[in-house]
Amino acid sequence: MNLCFFKQLHPKKLYLTLLCFAAMTMLYGQSRSSLESKRKQLNQQIKNTGKLLDKTSKSKQATLQELKTLQTQVESRESLIKVIQEEMAQINDQLAQNEEAVLAQEEDLQKLKANYKKVLVQLYRQKTSYNAVLFLLSAESFNKAYKRQVYLSQLEKRRHQQATLIRNTQNRLKQQNQSLAAQKNEKTALLEEEIKQKGSLDGELKEKDKMVSALKRKESQLKRDLTNKEKSKRQLNNKIENVIKDQIAAAKNNTRTYPGKDNNSKPNTAYIPSSPYNKDIASSFKNKKGHLPMPVSGGVIVGKFGKQQHPVFDQVFTHNNGIDIRCASHAAVKAVHDGIVVSVFSIPGSGNAVMLKHGSYYTTYSNLEAVSVKRGHEVGKGTKLGTVAKDSNSGSYLLHFELWNGKAKENPQHWLR
Repeated sequence: MNLCFFKQLHPKKLYLTLLCFAAMTMLYGQSRSSLESKRKQLNQQIKNTGKLLDKTSKSKQATLQELKTLQTQVESRESLIKVIQEEMAQINDQLAQNEEAVLAQEEDLQKLKANYKKVLVQLYRQKTSYNAVLFLLSAESFNKAYKRQVYLSQLEKRRHQQATLIRNTQNRLKQQNQSLAAQKNEKTALLEEEIKQKGSLDGELKEKDKMVSALKRKESQLKRDLTNKEKSKRQLNNKIENVIKDQIAAAKNNTRTYPGKDNNSKPNTAYIPSSPYNKDIASSFKNKKGHLPMPVSGGVIVGKFGKQQHPVFDQVFTHNNGIDIRCASHAAVKAVHDGIVVSVFSIPGSGNAVMLKHGSYYTTYSNLEAVSVKRGHEVGKGTKLGTVAKDSNSGSYLLHFELWNGKAKENPQHWLR
């Protein structure tokens, strides 16, 4: 009896296919999870921006902050649509992989059935020519007859296990394809809805073009406001730099020992020393990059870090040392991390400001209406520092937030989650 066709399929081939599919599914799952998290974050940002826009929708007064807020909303929606498209592309790729795997296993299953049929036909012919006992006794020896019986039994069992495994896997893949197809339909519907909303928002932007025209007619006033704002920025920047310089210099002076120095004298009062409470703040702060909370709840970033083009005048550029966060009226400002208050000061045009030290890092919260802490206070993450004041130019409530690493300015948006 020729049984060479039993070797045409091997369980290792099937197991390798399933292993590759499992690894691929895990990678797709991780990536989709990240995109889904980003989509939820963008949805929340759009919701927050929408609330701020709704509160001022009845106002006909043209302001830069209103325009910036609307532009932020458009950018968020565009990012959201891109995320949804990426999710759909991944689902389509996985659908194609699944369908290919199903077809490959279907071919294997057909081969398995064909081979198994040959076995049954051959066994039937053997049993037709002989009865079961004679079939076994037809072997040259009892040992060979026993081996033949065991061998055939094992092959039948093996083929049956393979067939069962392939059928189960095929059913599982088909179920997953159905689930993925449902997800694809969901994403398609979501994409269509977002495109529709973006179209509505584009319509609102066209209406806001009238606001831009109105603002351009106030060019002289806008430029005066811009000049005053730039002056306040320079004053704030100088104040932050001086505080940091004092902290660095005082720290060196208080830790230095040399002949003739009264090492028992009172330390430099400009220096705010680290305590057991915050001795590990520097390292813990550094590890929080991308995971710090927003300093105000429900806030929307309307002023980005670095060089930015003016929203009305094409040839005018401004530079922002931090970010501007628009929020609800009198919103509570909270510390983004454990730290110690190294300075509380006031800048004309920027309101009150609180500066925290986190080891070698510093965060500054300005345009505060009221301040709840004093210099030297140790604060924990989430401690209320004060409330946001109304911006004198736009009439909206705006928090200016900066983050420095020593003397180097950093983009706070990269640190916030």
